[in-house]
Amino acid sequence: MNPSLVADFLLHRGLSRLRQLRMGVLPAVRLSGTRKRSQEGGVPMVSELELVVRSTEIDVNGHVNNAKYLEYLEWGREDWYERAGLDYSAFLEMGIQTVTVNVNINYRRECVQGDRLTVRTHPRRAGRTSYVLKQELVDAAGVVRADAEVTSVCMDAAERRSRELPDRLREALQAVDA
Repeated sequence: MNPSLVADFLLHRGLSRLRQLRMGVLPAVRLSGTRKRSQEGGVPMVSELELVVRSTEIDVNGHVNNAKYLEYLEWGREDWYERAGLDYSAFLEMGIQTVTVNVNINYRRECVQGDRLTVRTHPRRAGRTSYVLKQELVDAAGVVRADAEVTSVCMDAAERRSRELPDRLREALQAVDA
């Protein structure tokens, strides 16, 4: 069976990509992770997800395809949510979904096969119904290869309309840059 189909099926059944990685359904990309906690009470302000660029992620130009960067960032956001206690089941309990409505990405340096990269994710700002996560893709030498701000909107899962951020999500987003 095609591992990608299994992964998509499990994702739609409520298993995040991080859980799928742990189950061995997806190829292991995570080497380690760190949590930086807020002073107030343990919510991770920054998540760091480490990965290695695989040969299948390289395009005809010999570097990581631009679309793959977006996937790396998605993995980083999922890691941040999980570390903040906001996995898919938590969203179901709150009756919400989040929808990415804008990705503003800067491709700073190319990535090639074998590069060890870290996806850093942290809250940037929160509004009434939307929020922004700041992300960086950094190499082992600390050079930023790409950075992005990703805006998501909170949506009522039943009505499929935007709604105010629930307190639980808003609390996780309180670690905001100046």
